[in-house]
Amino acid sequence: MNIQLPRSRVGSHWRAFASVAVGLCLLVLGGPARADWYQYTFNSSAFNIQSFADRSPGQNEFNVPGQLHIEFYSWTPLTGPVTEENIIGFKMSVWGGGPANLASLTWPLEPTGCQIPAGCYETASRFSIGSLDANGLPTTWDLYLRQDFRTTGFSETFEIASSQAGGSLYREAPSYYSNSGSYSTPAGELGGVWTVALVPEPQSYALMLAGLLVVGGVARRTRGRAGQVS
Repeated sequence: MNIQLPRSRVGSHWRAFASVAVGLCLLVLGGPARADWYQYTFNSSAFNIQSFADRSPGQNEFNVPGQLHIEFYSWTPLTGPVTEENIIGFKMSVWGGGPANLASLTWPLEPTGCQIPAGCYETASRFSIGSLDANGLPTTWDLYLRQDFRTTGFSETFEIASSQAGGSLYREAPSYYSNSGSYSTPAGELGGVWTVALVPEPQSYALMLAGLLVVGGVARRTRGRAGQVS
């Protein structure tokens, strides 16, 4: 009996040590070094969106404030000019009123082609980052997304463009009702801020959670044994 007690205590200590080591390894493996992508984000200052709806009882025109939001994703931090071949994807969204309310387009653009009887889609895109500042954020860019949808008795066109020299927005559905939201800004008038963030892959979150659970479990067992001994 006197021989088994020290051995069991030694075994418990080794098991606790091994569990903590495993937990720490999971935390390290789940750290931000295993990031899946880098997310670059642009939020513009507010601008004016001109909209009109040509439908009964007549044409209604109004102006609403809007904001442009851009996201694009890359496997590695930007170090120089990039095109669509160097990124995972990008998205352009506009917040505002009328037809520009929470509207967005994403590249790769889907769906494409004809999905009968749903209709046919035609898409176009352009992505170019020309230069970066000292923090690796875009200073010159040229981004463009467009989607046309056609089906019997209905059509819709939607496009967004942005660059450091200005931008534009256009949306129209003439066969059902004629409306459009638009903004057009010359160079220097549409301000905004670029930021970049590290986005861990989902597996990294799982590893970090598993590591925390292991370490936390060992700590609880250790406190429980200490209470029994005292």
